[in-house]
Amino acid sequence: MVDWISTTRGAGFIEAESFIKSLGGNAANVAIGLSRLGSKSSLLAKVGDDVQGRYLLKVLTDEGVDVENIITDGHYPTAQCYVFTTADDDNTFLNWPSGNAAQKLTETEITDRVLEGKDLIHATGISLTSDPRRSAVIKALTEAAERDIVISFDAGFPTGEGKEAKDSVKRAMSLADIIKVNLLELIYWNRQINPDKSFESIPEEITNLYDNPPSSGHEACAERALDQLPLSVIEELATSLFQRFEPSVLIVTLAERGSLLKTSTESRSIDVFRVDTVAGVGAGDAYMAGFLHNILESCREASLKDHVSNLKGTALADAGKFGSAVGALTTRSISAHASLPDRMEVEKLFEAAGSL
Repeated sequence: MVDWISTTRGAGFIEAESFIKSLGGNAANVAIGLSRLGSKSSLLAKVGDDVQGRYLLKVLTDEGVDVENIITDGHYPTAQCYVFTTADDDNTFLNWPSGNAAQKLTETEITDRVLEGKDLIHATGISLTSDPRRSAVIKALTEAAERDIVISFDAGFPTGEGKEAKDSVKRAMSLADIIKVNLLELIYWNRQINPDKSFESIPEEITNLYDNPPSSGHEACAERALDQLPLSVIEELATSLFQRFEPSVLIVTLAERGSLLKTSTESRSIDVFRVDTVAGVGAGDAYMAGFLHNILESCREASLKDHVSNLKGTALADAGKFGSAVGALTTRSISAHASLPDRMEVEKLFEAAGSL
């Protein structure tokens, strides 16, 4: 999609006067992140036959992303998103128009050619909110699993969506080798898979966020409560989610508190890298690009699937550190993809932090 990012902090659509145009979309950010780091990437998506779609194709091509599987559909407009930063430095999003091309990817467009020669597929919960794209993505993930292609899944999800969308995200997580959530999503999915469990250790400000339409003040209270949530509680929730879906790796990104990596044999806390931050939009996508690039580059086994299933110790920590560095560097710009780093920038950050 095309992102229109407001440059006026605290202003909504009516008040905002200036915007920065940028390529957006979770999967597109990951694809560009991988390409800049030196991994080959291909994006499966649909755009309209309009100036916005042509802009996106040019950016992706210039970034070295394979666009062979991007479909141009003249019946629907290219997706766009208006991005606003609240006075509390939260991000809000206004997607437009309804029924855009991105939502119209179909099952019949998931051909054998899409997965041919691929080692890994990455998808997001956002892509499962409505049909026909929901069914198309689930088909792609199911066929990837049958071919022993590594599946990476970001379980980010709009909480207001219906049961079918939620069930589809659970299905995707059950197929995934790598699952990524942020802290709010970790809590949300635990409540979905354990509806009868009491979550007394989670502050009411957080649990209420899913039961009532959040105001900006409510979100600010939840943010403060999240910052104070003990790591022992986060570890407990991560264990619960891991046991339910049994991925090879569960990644929990914790913003300024770093990240938590969980496998069947260990849990690893990864520190955050400190940079001059402008905005946090796209940092989670960047983390995944860095993590995935590292495991692709470090694989010495017969298959990537075996490598991911055996990630542990130093190899696991190195993937997390690399992802954390890429995520941190991406916060240097308000555009989700503009500051995605190349390999040299990551190495410089490691050197500055004494972590090379």
